[in-house]
Amino acid sequence: MTLDSVTSAVTQTLQTAHIPAVSAYPSHGLDPDRAVVCVSVQKCECLSGAFAEYLGLSYDDFDNRVELYGQRLDLVLGLDIYAPHDDGPESCSSLFLQISQALHALPSGLRVRKLSAGNAAPDKTTGLFHCPVALHCRALLIARADPDSGEFLDFVLKGWSVHV
Repeated sequence: MTLDSVTSAVTQTLQTAHIPAVSAYPSHGLDPDRAVVCVSVQKCECLSGAFAEYLGLSYDDFDNRVELYGQRLDLVLGLDIYAPHDDGPESCSSLFLQISQALHALPSGLRVRKLSAGNAAPDKTTGLFHCPVALHCRALLIARADPDSGEFLDFVLKGWSVHV
């Protein structure tokens, strides 16, 4: 199971809302002249009692019944805001409000439970203002199985497909 699909879905949702966002922390460093939201997993708790729990029935494109298995997760995602020193707390506050408005467009497999922000303060490591933001949510990952063997191949976030 990978959580990359969750952070990618959140990152892409923010980008679609014209919010500069990157998954995790970029290896190339942060642009000192541009605000950005860094999306990462801070905490993950599996709510399923086993490897993959039964979630119910669905229908495929040919009206065949398909049993669904998957994982329910409680997550805390970091949506850390980094803003140029000159823009400071005002830029962090503005981005926080934009983030809160953009979350309505998350995939159906991600349910927001709470969004909170800490105080914006200068970050000595980056030279930018940093505002820690926490997104508490529940994720539903659906297992994809090999049609012949029934073996689970991977888990996919419900309601999300990769946009290339």
